[in-house]
Amino acid sequence: MDLKENPVENAWIHNVNSKSQIRTDNNGTGNLIFKKENNPANFLISWVGFETYKLQIDLNYNQNVEIYLTEDLQETPIRNQTDTLKVTEFNKTYFITDGRIKWEKSDQKY
Repeated sequence: MDLKENPVENAWIHNVNSKSQIRTDNNGTGNLIFKKENNPANFLISWVGFETYKLQIDLNYNQNVEIYLTEDLQETPIRNQTDTLKVTEFNKTYFITDGRIKWEKSDQKY
């Protein structure tokens, strides 16, 4: 679910330990069944537009876990979008923005 309690359909639940993964259903639910063991299970829950959620579960106990995903506030660049960059370093062949991204001059024709 998201923070507004809307189901997040098709979110990935990735078991880091076994490399297996499932997707949530149209209610935002995913069911996983494990045998009890001493090692914890580690999960990454992710979907487009949301921050990845990390979860560790103790497999010695039965658990019912509700997770609320937070919207990812990083904006995705859009073609032909106008934006402002703060340039922190430059010369004739490159410039670097405040995010330490280096933009280099290219002679390649598109």
